[in-house]
Amino acid sequence: MKPGAAIMKLTAMGFRFKMNGDKIRYDWCGKGKPDMEAVAPLFEAIKAERDAAILFLRVYCPRCGGCVFYSDHTGEQRCAKCEPPDWNCIEKLFPYTAGVCH
Repeated sequence: MKPGAAIMKLTAMGFRFKMNGDKIRYDWCGKGKPDMEAVAPLFEAIKAERDAAILFLRVYCPRCGGCVFYSDHTGEQRCAKCEPPDWNCIEKLFPYTAGVCH
């Protein structure tokens, strides 16, 4: 299993992932206790391809599970699926698109 698919399954179960530098962090936010027999192979898939998991998490939205980040003009990552894009910020990043985006 690919690490991105494992992360999405774990997120659906109740885990929340985030990056702290080059370290992958996760918390259990689900109800009760996680089924360790079900989650162990998923975490093994992440460990087996750690670099790919890191790349995936850098563009992964933990709120909606999508992979649709863009960076606003301040450099902060935003999810275009969870929050509508701020077209003014996008035009600041890409001035040649002024008036084309919306």
